[in-house]
Formats: sequence, structure tokens, C-alpha cells
Amino acid sequence: EIADILIQEGNAKAIAYNLENFQGLNHKEIADILIQEGNAEVLTYHLKKFQGLNHKEIAEILIRKGESWSVARNLGKFQGLDSKVAELLIEAGEIRYVAINLEKFQGFNLELAELLIEAGEWWFVALYLNRHPEVLPDRGARRGIMELLERREAKQTTEDNKNGDDEEI
Repeated sequence: EIADILIQEGNAKAIAYNLENFQGLNHKEIADILIQEGNAEVLTYHLKKFQGLNHKEIAEILIRKGESWSVARNLGKFQGLDSKVAELLIEAGEIRYVAINLEKFQGFNLELAELLIEAGEWWFVALYLNRHPEVLPDRGARRGIMELLERREAKQTTEDNKNGDDEEI
């Protein structure tokens, strides 16, 4: 009864804050209401309290609704995200959050690496591959990423030389 009153008053976020105190609620329905009310940050912050939600689907919906920042800043609370979600976040401008949290995304691939390297986040790609060589067992894909990293390094060296960054002090 209290939950129904809160929803009718447009205050579903109060339910999210105290979800553990409510019994028998449809968590997906509450999540949908939070999204409709524009409370993406409340949903993502309290995501671990919600049972039976498809985190990948929630992330994609929020990103498409312009709430990528809410997903990016709460990546640690999501489970089951893949490279498609990572690419959506990158397209939405959340490049650094993806780069720092690569381990949160399943299906790391050459396309994702290329997007990050082109965006200047090559260091995080190299670090991730060094720590997790098992994510790319295919030597061809791994070689492709290494070539991208080498091209990025060569490009950076050329730019530094043009800018005089190689001068001795």
C-alpha cells in the first residue's frame, strides 16, 4: 500500500532508497518507473538491491535515454555488460570510464580496442591486455591490437617531435 502511494505521488525513488523494507514488489516495474520519472541515478546507485533485472538491458535503455553518465559512474554495480554497452558508452562520450573499467565488459575485441586507442586511451588498453591476456586468445586479434598500439606510439612520437618535446633541458 505504501509503495502504491509513493508511486502515485511520483516518489518511486523513496522505494529504491528503502527497497529492502518492501515485500512482494515487482522490481522490474519499480526500475521502469524510476526510469520514466527521470531517476536513473537513483536506480543505478541502488541497482544491487533490485532482483531479477537484466543489467545489460537497463544500461542500454539508460544510455539511449541520455543517461550514460549514470551508467558510467556506477559501472561497479552492473553485471553482465558486454562490448556493445562499452561501445554505446564511448559513443556517448564516457570514454575514460570505459577505459578505466574494461574488466566490467565481457567480449573485449579489436573494435573496442580501436575505439579506445583512437580516443587516446591506449595506455588502458595496453595495461588491460597485459593483466588479462586470456581475453584475446586469438593471436590474430592480439597482433591487430598490438599493431594499433605501435601505430599510436609512432604517431605520438612524431607529434612530440614536431612540437619540440624531444629537446634536452
